[in-house]
Formats: sequence, structure tokens, C-alpha cells
Amino acid sequence: MGTFLLLAASTLAWAGPCDTDTTGIGVGPVTVGFLDGDLGVPRRVCGRSEVAFAPGGSAVVDTANFYGHIVAGGTFDGSWAPTANTEVYASVEAVRYDSVITPISASYLGFGHVAVGATQRLWTGETAAIAVHGRVVAPTAVGLYQNAWPLGLDVGVAGTWAPVESLSVHADVGGLGSAAVSAGPAFPRGGARVTVGAAWHPVRPFALVLDVTSGFGYTAPVDVVAGSLGVRVGVGKRVGIELGAAVPLVGRERALAAGELKVNVRLGKLADSVAPVVPVPTP
Repeated sequence: MGTFLLLAASTLAWAGPCDTDTTGIGVGPVTVGFLDGDLGVPRRVCGRSEVAFAPGGSAVVDTANFYGHIVAGGTFDGSWAPTANTEVYASVEAVRYDSVITPISASYLGFGHVAVGATQRLWTGETAAIAVHGRVVAPTAVGLYQNAWPLGLDVGVAGTWAPVESLSVHADVGGLGSAAVSAGPAFPRGGARVTVGAAWHPVRPFALVLDVTSGFGYTAPVDVVAGSLGVRVGVGKRVGIELGAAVPLVGRERALAAGELKVNVRLGKLADSVAPVVPVPTP
């Protein structure tokens, strides 16, 4: 009887919030940001091995002050999960177009920023998980800067909670900073970022994601409070497509909006089922 109850409890138990991720559809918060190299953008808890390409951009239009700033480009992302709890990742902005529209305009077209980071899951329960993450953004857009090159760093704690199969809640709290590498002053600065949101899966593989991201102290007491929306669709078992957009609502951030279209392909062996495997005792 005891063995039967143990088997029944194991069958009804969740496999874990990350073990249910068995397709190419994206997970975690919307990854659209307003800073170079995705500095301060929240990170997912559940690591995975995949490659992705994401064209995107942002726009500032201030007609009253004769000012505009257009950024567009294409970024290659890659991540590798050497263990179930560890993920290392990198992004390369292969091409970047940056145009400042003023009475004296300036434009740049060339290589963009490179970022590398890692995530370590610290705790996993039946319906929730917590991880820490960090990222370094290198000033590799050489032609974009003159005599000073900003180096960025962010760190954070991310969590996810999946009370039911069709809904997951996520949050990310962290800090970010940067300093200029130059012969002159470094002009260091730092701030905080807080993201809360949820992903709804009415049917699979499809998801709607809604996030609110707040930033404080980096450029102003309130850098930004932005709403982000993501639409995710899975294609086959390994491919995911995501259309994401972020719109500032409050704060110093002047961009009208930022967005990207990401196509990702999962690598490695995928689980055939999310059901827990329960060993059958021998007589």
C-alpha cells in the first residue's frame, strides 16, 4: 500500500517548472530593452541550449526639439546549458544602424555590441524556481564611440512560478552599471531594474507574455517604467518565433518604443513527455 501511494503521489506531482519546457517556444520575460547590448534586460530562469537571430530596433522622435534617434540592427544569440541548472550565453550584434537626427546629423553602420553572461539556478521546487544571473556588455561597436568606450555589467535574481500548466509568473530584480574606458574620467554610474510579468498558454505551442519593467537611478531617479508584450508561437518541436515590443510609460527614457522579432532553434535532445518517470518496483 505504501508503494502504491508513493507511485500515485509521484505521478500527480509536477515535474518542475523547467521540466515542462519541451518545445522551441520561448520562455521567461520579454527580452526587449532600451540600452545597448541588452544591458539590464531580465533573464529567464530555465536554461536551454539554442541559437537565435533577432532583428529589431528603437526610435526616439522629439519634433519640438528637432531631435530624433533611430537604432536598428540584427543580433545573433546563443546559449548552452551544460547542466540542468547552468546556462551560459552570448549575443553578437552583427550589424547596427545608428542615426542621430539633429541640425547636425550623424549616422553609423557597422558592427555592434557583444555581451556574455551566465545563469545559475539555485533552487527548484514543484512549481517554482530561483536563479542568479550576470552579464557583461563589451564596447565592440568601435566606430560608434569617440575616445571613450563604455563597459556595462548587470547582475540579478530571477524567479518563476507556475501554479497551473497554462500560466507562469516571473520576476527579476537586479542592478546594472557602466563605466567608460578612456584616458579621461570613467564616469561610472549604476542603477536598479525590477521586472514582473506573466506568460499565458491558452493552447500549446502559443503564449502571450505581459511584463512591466521599472528602472531607477541609472540616468535619473526614475529611468523608465515600461510595458512589454510578447507573442510566442512554436513551429514544430524545436523552432520558436517571438514578436516582442516595449513602450515606456513613465520616466526619463525618450524612446517611443522598442521591438524585435526573434527566431530561435533549440539544440540537443528534447524530452518526449513532461510526465515524471516513476520506477516500477520489482516483486
